[in-house]
Amino acid sequence: MNSTVKSMSLHLHEDAQLQSHRVVTIHTAGCKQSRPRKPTGKADPALVQWHGPFPTLDEAQRQLWQLYGIDRA
Repeated sequence: MNSTVKSMSLHLHEDAQLQSHRVVTIHTAGCKQSRPRKPTGKADPALVQWHGPFPTLDEAQRQLWQLYGIDRA
């Protein structure tokens, strides 16, 4: 995939709280979900992590694939 947007700040949100699988989503820096927050007691900090920032969508996707163990060389 070719990213045409430049000067982005993207973050990956990794949530591994479910026993059967984990979910990784891509967020922009301006997204209210991507702002660091104090723990609410609902999420286990060991299972929820933020990765980034990544300047391009391509770099964010490469990290996402690496987290899932996908070789997209």
